Amino acid sequence: MIAQSGLRPARVRLGVNDLEAAARFYRDALGFETTAVGEEVHMQFPGFTLVLEFAPPAERGKFMLVFQAGSAEDVDAIASRVRAAGGAVVSGPELDHGSRRVIVADPDHYSLEIFT
Repeated sequence: MIAQSGLRPARVRLGVNDLEAAARFYRDALGFETTAVGEEVHMQFPGFTLVLEFAPPAERGKFMLVFQAGSAEDVDAIASRVRAAGGAVVSGPELDHGSRRVIVADPDHYSLEIFT
């Protein structure tokens, strides 16, 4: 279902314990380009910004971010980079309903699903 209000997602903010460790994970393990903006780290996508900011665990909620990859090989490569960077692969890579997917955890235990 497409939102009828005309609203579209523009930004997600993640509170993290260690801004440098989180930025390293998203840059080195997932391959995102990161930019320091004041006391935040931004990752820009077409029409969307992912923002990392320092926030103690009591001040943040937990949820899953989901990213679509271009191919099954990309999913496998991301899983390998996450492992090489010392990150956690929670499940996969595996075939799930005809889609290749992996679930990883960032340094603050946010779950990220990458699928085709």
